[in-house]
This record gives sequence, C-alpha cells and structure tokens, in this order.
Amino acid sequence: EIFNAEFKTFLIFVIGGIFLISVNICSHIGEFEGIDSIGDGIRHAAFYAASVISTTGFATVDYNLWPTISHVVLMLALFMGACAGSTGGGFKVSRLIILSKGASREMQTRLHPRQVKKLTLDGRRLDHELIRTVNAYLVIYFMVFVVSLLLISFDPYAPAVNSATGLTMNEGVTNFTAVASAVNNIGPGLDMVGPTANYAFFSPFSKIVQPSVQCPLGDTKLLCRCLAVIVVLLQRLQDKLCAGILMTLPGLESGMLWPIIKCSISSTAKPLTLAQSPI
Repeated sequence: EIFNAEFKTFLIFVIGGIFLISVNICSHIGEFEGIDSIGDGIRHAAFYAASVISTTGFATVDYNLWPTISHVVLMLALFMGACAGSTGGGFKVSRLIILSKGASREMQTRLHPRQVKKLTLDGRRLDHELIRTVNAYLVIYFMVFVVSLLLISFDPYAPAVNSATGLTMNEGVTNFTAVASAVNNIGPGLDMVGPTANYAFFSPFSKIVQPSVQCPLGDTKLLCRCLAVIVVLLQRLQDKLCAGILMTLPGLESGMLWPIIKCSISSTAKPLTLAQSPI
C-alpha cells in the first residue's frame, strides 16, 4: 500500500515544515539571499524541507542567515529522517510511529491497568519484540549522540569566526549540529558547519570520531551487521576459551569429550549467525 501510515505521517511533516519555514522567511522578504518574493520563499522552503528530511544535504542558499524558527524546523526534520527501506538517514518515520504508539499505550495502561490493547500499524500487529528492538535502537542512538557530542566538545581547533559569513561562531550550535548531521548522514548543519562552510576546521581527533563512530548508526543495516559480526566473534572466542580450559583438565587431554560438551552447550544456547541477524 502506497498511502500507508508512514507515508501519510512523512507527508504531513514535509508539508508542515514547508509551511512553517515559508511563513517564517516570507516575513523577511528582501533581507536574505535569494528571497525577493513570496514565491522565492516558498521555493527555498520546499527545497530545504525536502533536502533535509530526505538527508540528501543539497543547498542553494545559506539558511544560516534565516530566523531561528526555520533552524529549529530543519533540525527536527534532520532527526526524523526518511521512511523505512529508503537510502535516507535519520531515525526513520516508522520508528517514530512505533515509539509514539508504544508511549500512548503505556500512558493508557497507567490510567487503566486492566486494559489490554494491541498495537497495530496498517492493520498489522506490532509484537513486543519489534517494540523492544525500536526502544533499544533509540537508546543506542542517543548514547552515541551524547558521547560523540562530549568528545567533539573537547576540540580546541575551531576558529572563532566563520570565514564564509563573517558570523561569530557558536560552539554549542556548531558541535550539536555537526554531530546530528554525522549521525543522521546528511552533510550540512548550522553555524560553522552550515551549507556554505565545511568540517575542515575540526581537529584530526574529531574527524576520526564522526565517520567511525557516528556514521554507521545512520545506516541501520550497517549497524545491525556490525553488531551481528561482534556477537558471532564473541561466541567463537567463548567456544575457544572453553575448549582451552577443558583441555587442561585431567582426562580431557585427547579432546574426545569436547565435541559432546559443545553440542550440549549449543542445544541450550544456539549461537546467532549473520543470516539470523535482525536486518
């Protein structure tokens, strides 16, 4: 189904973002680059709303100069991201829907403890395992975001003035949007990492943190594969350690009993394979 709940929600966010940004910048016609009429304001608002929410990162004018409301709307669209199954980054609309449904059920349960409510999405039941996976991803998402923000905040090499716009740098806005942009795989942020600037001023340490720690989180499939590989390697290491310990015990020098012991362990705890990973 094309017009499912996710697509409708995505469309509402896009249209709402275009409307808010258009109203905000059209009230300042002639004050910003490329906005000389209402049509120009709507065109640039639509372009940037689509560019940011789809995490393509294209730019035509410097939205750094726009009012604060436009910045807030763009940052919210950056975090929300595109739809599930697309190549776009962000948290994804489907996860936001599942989280909102789960939060609504929890609040209703507090008010009516005996109520039993099943969560559905487009007529399909959302099982507990799926909701738990989304909640776990949310925790990992914000843990990586907060840790990366703290690491980049120690960067001592950022200049005080943006050479492209001449604006005084706001380190908090720059670091926050730089991390948000890297985590969600979009590109430009705000202030010193805006559409007319780049990330060249960051120290080598920050340049290592952003792609190696943050960018894999923006690609769910890559994140799941990395986690699956780590789990498989840990299980193989555990098997080898157990084998090495048992070989040192009396009566097990020949190693004849180790395959039997390994089979008994595998029957109680089946190891995770890459083919079984939740991708």
